[in-house]
Amino acid sequence: MATNYDFLVDKLDSFIRKYYKNKILRGIIYSAGILVGFFLVVALLEYFGRFGTAVRTALFWSLILIAGYVIAKYILYPLIKLYRLGKVISYDQASMIIGTHFGEVQDKLLNTLQLKRQSEMTKGDISLLNASIDQKADELSPIPFNNAIDLGSNKRYLKYAIPPLAILLVILFAAPSVIKDSTTRLVQHNQDFIPQAPFDFKLLNEDLRVASQEDLELKLKLVGEAYPSDVRLVIGNSTFRMVKESPMDYRYVIKNLQDNETFLFEADGFRSRPYSIEVLPKPLLLGFQVTLDYPRYTGLKDEVLRNSGDLSVPIGTRAKWSFDTKDTDDLLIHFQDSTYRPDSESRGLFIFNSLLTNSSSYTVSTKNKYLTNPDSIRYAINVIPDLYPEIAIREQRDSINDKNLYFQGQIRDDYGFSGLAFNYTIQTNRTDSAVVKGLQRTELPFSGTVSAERFYHSFSLDELDIKAGDVVNYYFEVWDNDGFSGAKSSRSQTLRYEAPSLEELAQMEESANQEIKETLEKSIKDAQELQKDVDELRRDLLEKKELDWQDKKKIEKLLEEQKKLEKQVQQAQQRNEQNVQQQQQYEDVSEKILQKQQQLQELFEQVMSPEMQEMMAELQRLMEELDPDKLEEQLEQMELSNEDIESELDRNLELFKQLEFEIKAEEIQEKLDELAEKQEALAEETEKGEKSQEELKEEQDELKEEYKEIQDELEKLSELNEELEEKNDLDMMGLDEEVAEDMENSSDSIENGENQDASDSQQDASDKMQQMSQMMSAMSGSSAEQQQEDMDALRALLENIIELSFDQEEVMRAYGDLETDDPKYKAYNQQQRKLKDDAVVVKDSLLALSKRIAQIQPIVNKEINSVNQNMDKAIELLADRQTPKANSRQQYVMTSLNNLALLLDEALQQMQQQMANSMPGSGNCEKPGGSGKGKPKSGKGGSMSQMQKAMQKKLEQLQKGMTPGQGKAGPGRFGMSEQLARTAAEQAAIRRELERMSQELNKDGSGAGNEIKEIAKQMEETEKDIVNMQITRQTLQRQQDILTRLLKSEKAEREREQDNKRISNEATDYDLSSPENFFEYQKAREKEVELLRTIPPSLKPYYKNKVNEYFLNFDQP
Repeated sequence: MATNYDFLVDKLDSFIRKYYKNKILRGIIYSAGILVGFFLVVALLEYFGRFGTAVRTALFWSLILIAGYVIAKYILYPLIKLYRLGKVISYDQASMIIGTHFGEVQDKLLNTLQLKRQSEMTKGDISLLNASIDQKADELSPIPFNNAIDLGSNKRYLKYAIPPLAILLVILFAAPSVIKDSTTRLVQHNQDFIPQAPFDFKLLNEDLRVASQEDLELKLKLVGEAYPSDVRLVIGNSTFRMVKESPMDYRYVIKNLQDNETFLFEADGFRSRPYSIEVLPKPLLLGFQVTLDYPRYTGLKDEVLRNSGDLSVPIGTRAKWSFDTKDTDDLLIHFQDSTYRPDSESRGLFIFNSLLTNSSSYTVSTKNKYLTNPDSIRYAINVIPDLYPEIAIREQRDSINDKNLYFQGQIRDDYGFSGLAFNYTIQTNRTDSAVVKGLQRTELPFSGTVSAERFYHSFSLDELDIKAGDVVNYYFEVWDNDGFSGAKSSRSQTLRYEAPSLEELAQMEESANQEIKETLEKSIKDAQELQKDVDELRRDLLEKKELDWQDKKKIEKLLEEQKKLEKQVQQAQQRNEQNVQQQQQYEDVSEKILQKQQQLQELFEQVMSPEMQEMMAELQRLMEELDPDKLEEQLEQMELSNEDIESELDRNLELFKQLEFEIKAEEIQEKLDELAEKQEALAEETEKGEKSQEELKEEQDELKEEYKEIQDELEKLSELNEELEEKNDLDMMGLDEEVAEDMENSSDSIENGENQDASDSQQDASDKMQQMSQMMSAMSGSSAEQQQEDMDALRALLENIIELSFDQEEVMRAYGDLETDDPKYKAYNQQQRKLKDDAVVVKDSLLALSKRIAQIQPIVNKEINSVNQNMDKAIELLADRQTPKANSRQQYVMTSLNNLALLLDEALQQMQQQMANSMPGSGNCEKPGGSGKGKPKSGKGGSMSQMQKAMQKKLEQLQKGMTPGQGKAGPGRFGMSEQLARTAAEQAAIRRELERMSQELNKDGSGAGNEIKEIAKQMEETEKDIVNMQITRQTLQRQQDILTRLLKSEKAEREREQDNKRISNEATDYDLSSPENFFEYQKAREKEVELLRTIPPSLKPYYKNKVNEYFLNFDQP
């Protein structure tokens, strides 16, 4: 419950509040007067003073400070006390103020407040004090303390506020611009206020913001009644004359603004208000770099491009752009179809990564919060695709064997290769339908580190067992090293090798055979004509002591004709070799035919002997010397050689015709065997009746057509047989007609449904064709009977030659005991002529036999011609009773006869060996007809020195068997004569082999065979001693010298072979293993430009490629 004292305190609080309200009211009056008065002073000063911004700013802030101080002091401070914030007047002070108004209560009010404080401080009984306080408070309760404050008393202070306010109101009504303009200028104290001109400056630019380092064009328009003559632009302390476009229009361009600027216009002493240009920071691209990470497979080194945005890179390159910017918040990269906003890794640095796979263009733009930089450059990205590799090849076939293929190729690519291969497929027609074998691939070496290179390859079709009608398709394939998209491949053009069909082969062989025969026949005629010319020239020279220019011309003509003949023989030889190779490549030729073809080819090669070449060179030399005697002697030798050539050509022609006949007969035999098998198989099918009549009839008609072709072949065989000198028996005993009739009957029986009769006819036809095949086998020379007959004839001829040799020896010894006037001389002349007739018979028999037996060597004809020529000379000399010279010729006859016996014995042994090999399981035939050793072969039967050593021992034994002291054989000792003859023949065989070796060694012009040639000449002396039965110590000493020289020669030969072998091992094989040798010219050109080909490593890839391209085009295959 509230006490009287509480009511007293409430009354005091109310008094204190009214006290402060009075203070606030009085402060408002004071503030209004002070502030309005000060404002009027400042406004009037500014109006009439037209101060600048500095003074106006001072006045403005002075007014603000004074206003703030007055309001704070007179209004805000009492207001704070009113709400009892801070320290206010105490109750005692309030009592004092109240006492000044109500005097009687001052002491009571103070005494009551003191008693209350005392009671609060007293600890004992204070009831008496409380009673006293309550009494006094009750006494004071009727007094209104608030009346002590008279708010109306403040009216007397209005005298301070009303005058300033009145003045202000008067000015506002009388000249408001004074207060308004000055107030505006004071409030905008930072701005310049220009005195009012008779015209106004109107800036037409709506926006005074401009990007840094750009220009700003100011456009000004004057508005008013009068205009100045010019207007100037004031920027800082600089003044610029504006460009006058009309009396009222002006413009001026401020160049390259970099900082904010303030400007105004000035004209006739008047100025416009100032304007501010805000220079906005422009987003700038200061520079950039592109880091290019090339694909590893290209071999290119990574690189960094600075401030170069145009790129030319291989596909798959990773590019990293680093942009250095200024005042840039964002960077945009615009491609043709997309826009990228790279991240900012640090202030002003933007990074962008991209995998380049397509060519495009792009622009780079920068922006910030103010503007976007419109300056952007378009860059181009050229992405170079990894192109397909290129390949070009050139094919060249071996001129000797067109199945040997040689290739030179060039491959090129952007960056390198990962593979190179040679591929081929085989399409064969050996069955009823074509069959294509699977793709075969051969990997080829390559460097892989260059963008272009040349390669070589060889391929032999012989390894593929190509037969007639087969087709080989082949091509090269190259792969690049594309590590981005995967390796790509390119192929060369597909080449074809088409083996001729059987029909084409037959036509080609027939044409070739006809060409060879015509060439040989022409060569024989030319040889005969040449023989006549030589004989005629010899007769002319016998009548002359000196040669004239006409004789020289005749000799030159003979040499030309001889060369022409040699060329014809070589052409026939080459054509025959090509024909044989073609047959062996595509046809299944029997071993017998192959052997005969090889023998015939060897005979062709031996027609033009090296002796003939030497003879021609000697004739050329003698022609220059103009010696008739020597020329006549040389022409005699040439005549003899031409006779040998004619005989050998005639023999080769006949052998060739016989071989052609045998090949045709063998082909017919194979076709008959094949057709007989088909016919027999069809007979079984006809008998079974599993096929329809139409199918059987169709198959039988096909066999009939095949048999008609065989009949055509039989007619051709008959034509070939007519060309032979010794014709074969082609009587088929009517079997050919019977086969055709049986086939026709079987066809009719099938048509009539009589399968059994048809089958019987077919079987008969098959059996008869087999019989015909056996007849063909006999005709083709494969029968043992024919071989045995030839061997018997050769053996008989050999015996006749040996007998003729003994007879010649006996006649020669008989002349040695006769005087020239002996009556028996004439009788022995008759006997010599009889031997000549026998020799002619032997020659004819030998020539006829050599046309059937290819094993007989060409030198046989030379030896028999030598026999006849020397017999003719001996007969002429004997007629003139020139016995010593005649004996010399007779000795040559014996030597040739002994050589003949040895050669024929060798041929006989070869035939026996061949016959034994053709009959497996049977023993070799008995070796009849002598025990000659045969012609020595290189690498067989020991070395030449071993043979010569054996020959020396044999001579020593023969010397011991002769008459002591004379070295001559005793009379009637025919066994000794036979041994001497054989020994001489063996020595001649060794000599001829040495001469052949000498010629081979001297082919290269090195003279390595000269030593052997000298040894052969010594052997010839030994032959004469043996033939003359003059084996003396000198002969044996010569043999020892020969043996010593042979041993040295063989040692030198072994050293040469070792050197050659070493060189051969160091060098590459020319043929298939080293095909680049086939393109020697191209390799030479490569060497010529080898120095130019060195490319500086600092060149850019583009220029390296250009250089490579130049050198590759330099020798395009």
